[in-house]
Amino acid sequence: SRLDVAKAINALTVDTPLFKCGGDIPASAIGTTDGGAGAEDNNPSSAAAAKATNARQIMSSNNNGNNSSSSTAIVTHDSNPTSFAAVHLQLHKKNKLYHRKYVEHILTYASDWERILSTRVNKHLKHAEKLRVDLDHYQKKVEELNKDANKTMTKGKSVSDKGVDKLKRN
Repeated sequence: SRLDVAKAINALTVDTPLFKCGGDIPASAIGTTDGGAGAEDNNPSSAAAAKATNARQIMSSNNNGNNSSSSTAIVTHDSNPTSFAAVHLQLHKKNKLYHRKYVEHILTYASDWERILSTRVNKHLKHAEKLRVDLDHYQKKVEELNKDANKTMTKGKSVSDKGVDKLKRN
């Protein structure tokens, strides 16, 4: 990833004039996969970056307070990063933040919406099926009542008031 490249540049530019513009990265971010906010990483490039941090710490302690131009004190995180590595660290952190917010606000909302919608649709489908069964039952019943009324009329008899009333109700 880009953060791994930035960490490798950090490791390569220690004690060089390029360190300030290329590899200046907060010490807490070295050796981690998430830019210093989580657990240690086990990949080789991060191990090299961690060794570079240790080297910087040793160099700082060996200088015994001398203010030489080759001093490589551990740099704290700056709100306006000036090095390639620090810029990519900050981008990595923002990317993780945006990803977490996306999951929290978009994906969670969409899955909840889908669950609620599925529940409502299933409820209405069950109700529609019940109505269809009732309709089929009454259509069959009215059809039989009409057949009975037609049989009675073909025999030359009149349909009873009870039969007409039953036909109207159904």
